[in-house]
Amino acid sequence: MKSGILISLILFTLICYSCKPDDDEKAKMPVYAGITNSEMQYTELNPPIAVEVYHDTTNSYYYGSDSIDIEQDGTFDIIIRVGYFDDDTIYYPTQNFYPFTSLTVKDSIQFATEVEYYPMGLGTTGKIYWIDTLSYNQRIDDINTWYSDYLHQFMWVVPPSYFWGSNGTWYDLSDTEKYIGMRIKRGNEYKYGWIKVFAVSSEVLLFKSFAIQN
Repeated sequence: MKSGILISLILFTLICYSCKPDDDEKAKMPVYAGITNSEMQYTELNPPIAVEVYHDTTNSYYYGSDSIDIEQDGTFDIIIRVGYFDDDTIYYPTQNFYPFTSLTVKDSIQFATEVEYYPMGLGTTGKIYWIDTLSYNQRIDDINTWYSDYLHQFMWVVPPSYFWGSNGTWYDLSDTEKYIGMRIKRGNEYKYGWIKVFAVSSEVLLFKSFAIQN
């Protein structure tokens, strides 16, 4: 009698175990820059977003902004801002006007980040969180350099400061295609994705497409 009960318990355990979803099946597919899969929503920007700038003739300065709706829900999630002078050789930044391209985010979007430390004088250092440049097929969901409390991040900038390091990860690019890694927090988990950007020059960045996990 006992052996019959034991056999029944073993069979029940095996049946229940076989009904459990495989952990591998539950796991999200890896996310790679420039590559989509069945778990991702892909959007092509046609034509690509190129920020239209307005000329401030008094200060020889160009400035403009545009937006991207990552969630495709009618709300713009990322604001692209651009500023530069008439002539690249006259970079004399002031507190109000200096060359840059930055992204300002809404909701819970974060970008893959490169941290740079730079001298500030008297033995002190500062740091800035650049939006990183990712290459095609570079894995994104295992990146560990995300900065959650920095809603306004530079792609590049020539700042109003005498003490500085580089001018950013996107500053010296030309005729080059790179990717921005991003993630969005939904509930208790992150959804990963990317934005494809073609750098004509530091001033002209074309935002061509993006994808995010469903």
